[in-house]
Amino acid sequence: MSGTALFGTTGAAEEAWLQYKKYLPLTMYKNNNINVQMTAPGSIQCLLDTSDQGSGYVNDYWAALVEGYRAYLQCLTQWANEMGLQYYFQVSYNMSLDALASISEVNTPDPLTKTC
Repeated sequence: MSGTALFGTTGAAEEAWLQYKKYLPLTMYKNNNINVQMTAPGSIQCLLDTSDQGSGYVNDYWAALVEGYRAYLQCLTQWANEMGLQYYFQVSYNMSLDALASISEVNTPDPLTKTC
């Protein structure tokens, strides 16, 4: 990846990716497809020789995914708002992400929810 921008990123984001890349095997075990492989995540498992066996890196990975997802929702919501619309989305629907961390990024309630 050296010398090539990752998805249009430059500087700090690319450097963060390069630092993270060596821990990628940690995040892939049990995370390939949680719906299909929840009970049989695969035969290869990567653990570090640290007290938490690398779970801190896995938690950082999921936190980064949530932050990226929130930025995505913010962008779509802002775009809709600039056109005089409100944006509704089923936040984290069918994804293993923290929905509560992202729900505030959309500005229209679930249309299927009835209010009295």
